[in-house]
Order: sequence, then C-alpha cells, then structure tokens
Amino acid sequence: MTIKGPICAILCSIICLANHFSRDAPGTIEEQLALDPNLSITPARYATLTAVYFTPSAFVPLLLGLLSTTTTSGGSSSAPLFKPEDVFLACAWTAVLGNVMSAVAVAAFGSYHGLVAGRAVAGMAYEAVDMLPLGFLPALLPGSWASWSGFLNGILRLGSASAFVFLPRVYDKAGEEGGGGGGTGAVFIVVAIVGFTIGPLATLVCVMVKQSRKKQKDSDYYSKQQQQQQQQHEIIHAVQERKSPLKSMIQQSIKSMPRLFWLYSFVGMTMYASVVPFWFYGSAYLQRSRGLSLKSADALMVLPEGAIIILSTPVGILVDCFKLGFAAQQRALGVASICIALSYVLLLSGVLQSAMWGVISLGCSYAVANQLLWCAFPHACPEELGSLGAGIMACLINVGATLVPALIGAIRALVELPETADIFMLLLLASLALVAAVVSHVSVSRIIRAERISSGYEEVNEVAAFTNNEEEAEILTRNII
Repeated sequence: MTIKGPICAILCSIICLANHFSRDAPGTIEEQLALDPNLSITPARYATLTAVYFTPSAFVPLLLGLLSTTTTSGGSSSAPLFKPEDVFLACAWTAVLGNVMSAVAVAAFGSYHGLVAGRAVAGMAYEAVDMLPLGFLPALLPGSWASWSGFLNGILRLGSASAFVFLPRVYDKAGEEGGGGGGTGAVFIVVAIVGFTIGPLATLVCVMVKQSRKKQKDSDYYSKQQQQQQQQHEIIHAVQERKSPLKSMIQQSIKSMPRLFWLYSFVGMTMYASVVPFWFYGSAYLQRSRGLSLKSADALMVLPEGAIIILSTPVGILVDCFKLGFAAQQRALGVASICIALSYVLLLSGVLQSAMWGVISLGCSYAVANQLLWCAFPHACPEELGSLGAGIMACLINVGATLVPALIGAIRALVELPETADIFMLLLLASLALVAAVVSHVSVSRIIRAERISSGYEEVNEVAAFTNNEEEAEILTRNII
C-alpha cells in the first residue's frame, strides 16, 4: 500500500462530509421552511423535496456503474467506457452545480420550484459521490479497508452532525424566527459554499488515482482488471452477433454479480430505509411529541450522528484485527438491526421521560450496523466489479430512502392528528429494521451451506472426473455461491 491510498481515503472522507452536510440541510429547518412565505412548504411539498433528492439515486448510480464497467473493444484489448475516477469527478462537479442552483433559487428568487430543481440536480450526484469511490478505494487500501471505511464513515457523518449544529444557528442569526425568507436563504448559501469544496478535492483524488493506476500496471489489481476487460470484450462480440447490444450487455453485467451480493444489498436497502427517513422527520417529531424547541430537537438529532462518528472507526479496526469473515459480520449486523427496531419501540412507548436514551440507542445501533455493512462490501462484491456493485448497491438502498419518506409524507397528509402519523412512522421504520435482521440471517445460512458444499467440492470433482460426467460437474459448480 502506497501513501496515495490513505491520502485518497482522507480526501474522499472530506468530500463525503461536505456531501452529507448538503444532504441534511432541509431536515435541520423542516418546521421553519413552512414559515417562509415565498416557499410555502406544506408537509406534502416537503415530502416532494425529500423524495426528489433521493429519486435520482435509485437509478443514476447503476447507469454510472455500467459506464465504468462496460467496455469498448479496440483491437485485441478493451477498456471501460469511462474510468471510475472520471465518473466520480463528473458527479462531484454536478453536486456543486446543484447546491449553487438551490442557493440562488431560495436566496435570490424565493422559488420553491427552483429549489426542487437544484435539489434534484444535487440528488443526481449525491449517492454517486458517496459510492463510486468503492470502485477504486478498496484496491488502494489492501488489508486495511475495514479500518479506513470506518474512518470514512465517521468523517462523512460529521458532515450531518455539523449541519444539525450549525445551520439552525445560521437561520437564527439571519433573523427569521418570526417569518420571512432571510434565514432560509442564508442556510442554502452556506450549503453552497461548503458544497463547492467537493469539486476541487475530487479533482485531486482523480489525479492521484490515475497516477497510482499508472504505477500499478504490473500488479495483481491491474491483471484482474485486464482479465475482466477481456471477458467484457468477448461479451461484446457475442452481443453484437445477437444484434441486441445494449439489452444483452446490461443483462450480462447484472448476472455477473454473485447471488450473495443480492442478499447483502437487500439487507443494506432495508436497514437504510429503517433509519434514513428519521433523519428528515426526527427533528419535527421530537418537537411535536416532546415539546422541544428547534435547537433542542436538532441538538438531540446530533447524538446518532455522534455515535456514528465515534464508533465507526473502532468497529472497522476490530473487524481488521480479528479478521472477521462475512458470516460473522452479517450475524452482528442482524443483531444491530434488531436493536434499531427496539430503539423505535423505546421512543414510541415513552417508558423513559427523556427521548435522549431512545435516540442514543438508535444512533449506536445504526452506527454498528452501517459500519459492518460497508466492511463486508469487498467480501460480497468481486474486486473487478466494484464500480458496478457500488452502483447497484446505491440504487437499492435509495429505493427505500425514496419510497419510505414519500409514504410517510402521504400518511401525514391523510391522517388528521400528527401524533397518530408519528406512531405509524415509527412502526414502519421498526418493521423495516426487523426485515433487515431476518435477511442477514438468511445470508449467513447461505454462507454456511456454501462452505459445506465447498468442503465436498474436491470429492465431487473426483467422482465427476471418474465418471467423465462434465455436465453434472458444471451443474454442481453453478449451485455454489
């Protein structure tokens, strides 16, 4: 591992910090957005603003993953249409553009539709900026990915925590506690300034990754890339003969992912869907249910992010130190998901007068589950398919982050009492966490089954060779994960 690997990891961490600072901005002033006479944000409009930010993440990362995995042929060799670092760079500057559009729309024109357009553009790049480094970072950090992924998770969550601490104070200092558009405009201007740093830092990462790739042309990583490119080169010729290149190419790329990867991705999707919506609705929920002020509610919402900041790196280091395998990580992730569900029950029951303990429990449970999920990525996804795996993963986890907030918004619009809508919201989120726990257990069972098959695989090969039954051997091989 060269020094460029850790430097790229640090720069990507700062980029993700700014990205999450921008993402969580509306959630820090949800109740106050309704006071802006120009924006006139109702619960339904806020749900739209939230959903439109996540909707592009349900399909854009997959397209980008295909672009950086699908190859073009040229003589005897082939290369990806676009390198992962180049796609990452383009997404970074797209995020900058979206944040600037949002600031101009709110501060200069007081336009809700302009704000929606800006958030939609930023949303097109949000998950890609977070996920595309998975296409090149793990290979630059051999043997220490779990630790560095923990560092990255901790720093990016510092962006969310900073938003909840800093942006309400920006709003208050702009003098809009009683109405008007000054405070809202100031918030989005600050978001645009912080978000602008994403572009230059991503440019530095792109340059360093290209330099590192150039020096590693004879390494194992480069060899694997070349082998995967050759396979894609052969697929292209087969596809061209069938005269349906695009459809078949996508099918071949998707089918190349192991079955275990799809279980892993579904766990991530449901686990994220059980927590992410709470970041957007949690502050308002605490203000309504516990009578907290804006500052107090947002300060309490910082606690889960603080847990992620504190716990992510230690969890990653423990995974590396004890060399925990995929099965062990999935078991622990299942337990953490159950704890997420219990945290919502704790908040809903009101057993404890203070909501602080329920929020802390939620944050700690999510911190462990989130870190274990990303530690396991190299185990679930082949290295040469990292960009495609990151794109698929981003799409699936954002399906929940898109549909669940929209569903919560619809419930809030239909139910007259906000307190009743809050009960439905917490029960829905708890149920999703339990689904993640069950599916993670299924993943472990499949791993155990695969290990048993693998242990007898050598004997099966000997029998197949003795009987000269190649077809039977091929069928048995396909059944192995």
